[in-house]
Amino acid sequence: MNIKKAVTDHPILQVLAERWSPYGFEDRPVLAADLRSLFEAARWAASSYNEQPWNYLVATKEDSQEFSQSDEHWIISLGRGYSS
Repeated sequence: MNIKKAVTDHPILQVLAERWSPYGFEDRPVLAADLRSLFEAARWAASSYNEQPWNYLVATKEDSQEFSQSDEHWIISLGRGYSS
């Protein structure tokens, strides 16, 4: 198992800094084919009344500048259906 120590601004308990998390990211990008498979599986997932109201926003480190300039617009647009 790959143990990654948290980079913290202030000292914390070692047990917390070295805890295992399924959200620990590797130092390598996710392959595009793996992302396509993931979203294809998600597309076929069950939904309430079979409505499938899926919206996905995917950004990678390679397009982080582009994403940061447009993320607020997309997040607001995607959230409108849930807040009205």
